[in-house]
Amino acid sequence: MRINERRLRSIIRATLLQESSITQRAADLGFAVCVTGSPDSAGHLMLYDLQLLKNLAQFYINSKTKETFQNELTKSKFKNKIVQAGIAWNPIEEPCNYAKVVQNVASIEGSKMGPVVYELAMWLTAGLAPDRFTVSASAAAVWKRFELRTTDVINEPFDDIDDPKTPPVDDDCIINKQKGKRQHLDSSYKLKEKPSGLDEMLRRHEEFEEFCNDAGIDNISFTIFLLYYDLFSARYDYDYNV
Repeated sequence: MRINERRLRSIIRATLLQESSITQRAADLGFAVCVTGSPDSAGHLMLYDLQLLKNLAQFYINSKTKETFQNELTKSKFKNKIVQAGIAWNPIEEPCNYAKVVQNVASIEGSKMGPVVYELAMWLTAGLAPDRFTVSASAAAVWKRFELRTTDVINEPFDDIDDPKTPPVDDDCIINKQKGKRQHLDSSYKLKEKPSGLDEMLRRHEEFEEFCNDAGIDNISFTIFLLYYDLFSARYDYDYNV
């Protein structure tokens, strides 16, 4: 039986997803990581299909069109297949272990790349926390898995800022005060070690950015940022103005 290239790529991707760490799987699939903003304040991280975007960029270059690459991408049938997953974070006013709170996250349905961007952002920001009050059921389940991963994840519970139990103020935070199933949301989480494949995926984006600059394609990181919000809007039927 003959297998076409698309089917073969699908088989390879499925095989890789069954092996190694989830971040290394993303690297093995050839993905790249683009970070905008700052890990120390507000920022975004996008995991994207480098080969697909590079092919589209090369096609754009060869076409010699006067349209910008960003405008050409908005008309492409592939625009919601480039960014596999993305995550946004913001600083928290209270100490809250000096973690960043997740503002939004989205991934291509069925891609299994959502947890990857959580891990990558968790390392780059030196600690992430859920929004304790608006987190979805699916996101709460992701945080629950982090709570249970005691071998490679550090769980730092918050102290109720309205009724602190411990002297240090570093962990003081507004909490949701719901016991039981949602208690794990009243914590921040850190990774003990750098995610495998992160440096490689960051390097790929840097090299692609250089390629785009040399080809006259400007602001590729901002274009990827906009593609993430296209994905977010498509997944959640939300008109997001950025």
